[in-house]
Amino acid sequence: MACVLRPDKVHSAEGVLDLIKPLVYLCRNRFQWFWFRGDAAFAKPEIYDYRESKRVSYFMRLQL
Repeated sequence: MACVLRPDKVHSAEGVLDLIKPLVYLCRNRFQWFWFRGDAAFAKPEIYDYRESKRVSYFMRLQL
């Protein structure tokens, strides 16, 4: 649904909230339920807080 090209020395979750906020807005207006799937890089407190505040269900891979 979206992509961003970034420099090679940037953490993979850098700027993800700026990317997903408009997507959450669009999906929320069209679908009652939708899911966010992310790898371990997206398991950050600010990303969890945003998804939970917007009632977005998610699957996350956690770092071991």
